[in-house]
Amino acid sequence: DLFRAQLVKAGLSYTLPFRLKPPDGSNEYWIVGGSSNLRGLASIKEGFWIVDPVNGQGFAPPRSAPAGQDALFGDLPPAEPDTAPLLGLLRDRFGHDWFSVEDAMALTEHSRFLDGHLKQRTLVPAEKSEVIEVDRPQDARRFKEGKRIKMRFR
Repeated sequence: DLFRAQLVKAGLSYTLPFRLKPPDGSNEYWIVGGSSNLRGLASIKEGFWIVDPVNGQGFAPPRSAPAGQDALFGDLPPAEPDTAPLLGLLRDRFGHDWFSVEDAMALTEHSRFLDGHLKQRTLVPAEKSEVIEVDRPQDARRFKEGKRIKMRFR
């Protein structure tokens, strides 16, 4: 947190931490990405999500099976991003007030999540499960910006 504060003081308005946990369980290390613009922050987030495709916040190497033992699950399918925290951020920010796709995009842009996590991975499932109510003009496609789409949490 102190290092992040120093980066902000130096003019890097946007910072994001990333945790590294060594395989031996010793001290954790942190990488802090910083940028003075949102495009730079987007690049930092993309790198973090490549390394940690589930949460975009850290890396711990997988524990290998002891010599002579096979792994229980073998090759697992690629992990999907966990966007439940993004839905929680939206709920915390907007509560039961109406908000637009553009409002949701702005919040996502300033979070650890990628733009691609918002619509298909967060808003579409939230609408299908009736977590959010959506007011969409007839000519509006799914969560397309600029179409006067409004939504709120139920």
